[in-house]
Amino acid sequence: MVSVKHSRRGWAWCSLAVTLVAMQSAEAGTKNVCFAPTDRSNFSVIQAAPPPTADGVVNYAYYPLSAAATMQLGDLATSRSTVKKYYEQWSNHGPRNYEKGNIAPHDNGGDSKPTVVDFSSSDTADACTLAQTATALGLPLSAAQSAGTPKLTFTRTAPKVAETMDTCILPDMVLVAGANVDLDYEANDFRTVAQTSAFLTRYAAMVHGTRRQVILYTNPLDTPNQKKNGLDGTNIPMIAQAFDGVSVFLWSGNRQGDIRASFAGQMQLLGNLKSKAFTVFELAGTTMTDASNVRQLMTTNHINVVKLWRNNSDQGGPCTTDVNKKIACLTLGRCTS
Repeated sequence: MVSVKHSRRGWAWCSLAVTLVAMQSAEAGTKNVCFAPTDRSNFSVIQAAPPPTADGVVNYAYYPLSAAATMQLGDLATSRSTVKKYYEQWSNHGPRNYEKGNIAPHDNGGDSKPTVVDFSSSDTADACTLAQTATALGLPLSAAQSAGTPKLTFTRTAPKVAETMDTCILPDMVLVAGANVDLDYEANDFRTVAQTSAFLTRYAAMVHGTRRQVILYTNPLDTPNQKKNGLDGTNIPMIAQAFDGVSVFLWSGNRQGDIRASFAGQMQLLGNLKSKAFTVFELAGTTMTDASNVRQLMTTNHINVVKLWRNNSDQGGPCTTDVNKKIACLTLGRCTS
């Protein structure tokens, strides 16, 4: 989640690794894969990818997994696998100090470039995020609106134009029964703490109203840039209370220069709600020592959920790759080089 690449864009860290890779077939990779359906972790492993089409599929690049998170509602609907499923919702942002459009639920019908989706304010962006999730949950738009909701243009078809303003592109399908929601929140548009608190608590309540779980996936909780997201020590515990899980983001670019110190700083912000934490582990720039340390931290702190973030790296292939060694160490305890 760094730039328009599949990593966290500068400090906007887009999880394009989640969305763009998710648009591809998860079973289109090489048959020479390290992990099998029978490889089971003692942690719940969330993979940022479409789920396998069925249990026991062998030509699948994203084992081990307990859950799959993707923006692609169609992939969630057609999978017959019993793994847990999450609809990944991109949290839209308003204007910020570098250009980057938002990620719509679907592209412009096969055009070479997707429409750049912009919003005039953080309030307008939040209104669209609520509307997109409400639509995915099968709720009427009125469930996501109130008297003060900013005016938006709604469409279920991505416009065939280069750029839009305050046009909310809605999903064209409803989330499959039993699936849950993963909110990717990295607005970085200088919203206030009050705005963020109101938006995120309302968002979680809307999802919970449909008897689904909702987790919050965001930048490291202790990064100074969280002030652009409207998150700080005053509202993180309250927001954690509203969600079923909150990410503790562990990556090679952490501000302390040490993953263990980054973990400690973020956990401290959760206060008495440390039980809501799940870890996010970067696969690209981290080391085997990092993977081993995170496994130990999770075990010691009784955290049983980890989400893997590719950050432009590839999964699949033989067990000798650096990525697969780290996955094996973190999720299965196979930490020999």
